[in-house]
Amino acid sequence: MGEKKVAQRGLKLNDWIEKYMVIVVPLVIGAGLLFGETLYFYTYLVPYLFAYVTFAMAIGCSFEHIKDVFSKPLKLLLLFGIIHVLLPLLVYWLAGLVFGYHSPYVIGLVMFTLIPVGISAVMWVSMTGGNVSLMLAIVIIDSLLSPIIITGGLRLLFHATIQLDTVSMLIDLLLIIVLPTVLGIALHELTKGRIVSAVKPYSAPLSKLCFMVVVALNAAALTPSLDELKQDLLRIIPISIAIVLLSYLFGYLSAMRLIERADRITLSYASGIRNVSLGAVIALTYFSPQTAMPILLGILLQQPIATTIGLFLQTLNKTKLAKASRREYDGEDIQERT
Repeated sequence: MGEKKVAQRGLKLNDWIEKYMVIVVPLVIGAGLLFGETLYFYTYLVPYLFAYVTFAMAIGCSFEHIKDVFSKPLKLLLLFGIIHVLLPLLVYWLAGLVFGYHSPYVIGLVMFTLIPVGISAVMWVSMTGGNVSLMLAIVIIDSLLSPIIITGGLRLLFHATIQLDTVSMLIDLLLIIVLPTVLGIALHELTKGRIVSAVKPYSAPLSKLCFMVVVALNAAALTPSLDELKQDLLRIIPISIAIVLLSYLFGYLSAMRLIERADRITLSYASGIRNVSLGAVIALTYFSPQTAMPILLGILLQQPIATTIGLFLQTLNKTKLAKASRREYDGEDIQERT
């Protein structure tokens, strides 16, 4: 098979996965749960798969893109304020009304908003017309600050103090996020952007497949806790769905009048997609299974809801383009008449 045909098939596979993501993701989650006992032993691969997805996304970003993001510190402060201050306070208030403010479920739901943004958000942002370089910057900064954000937020809201192995966490985050990003941007700069078109037929579909494996392995990670969680699922599932959905919408709507549409899309996914693998480890290590439950459910909920949000944003974009085209046509029609 010729190289050109292989490239064409790679691009077709990438387009197919993006088109049917809303169907593929739930199927992958189902497979992860169905074969959880087998797949559970491969969950150690998640960081490496994350690292490749980060690298594949970073190839499309130049140093100028990142430099431009960091040249606007007020925008970054606004985004982080929404993600890690306003949203946790809102979730704390709403969940507290339902369960009581010292419930372990409330701690878990708030922790979901304190854990760092998940790297898979970069993929969703790239598919829905968001700002990829801004998303990468958010992921990098958020991951590096996560020990401070998580422990500080929990201490302020619940007076709960947890001890984290900060050095190990930072090393892992550097390997998973920072180094692949630096490498991708370096390759972009060295090739003056030519690498993007050269490797996209291979890197893009492979990154989507890696992402699917990550989703399946995260679902498989739930299997040891399923029996323990069954009795409370009917109680916590509705509020967990509401909180995850609220996170996406709150991110999109909260700064509507302050930032452009591409950045609103970015903020929506930054609010809704969190590194639930990291959150689950922290919750299961330092808190009760009830605290971990909302975060474990996030493994199942945030990706399917991400597909729904993606369809909503794409439909919204098509509607706006249609309206703009209609206004342009009407304007030309008026000029012809006059």
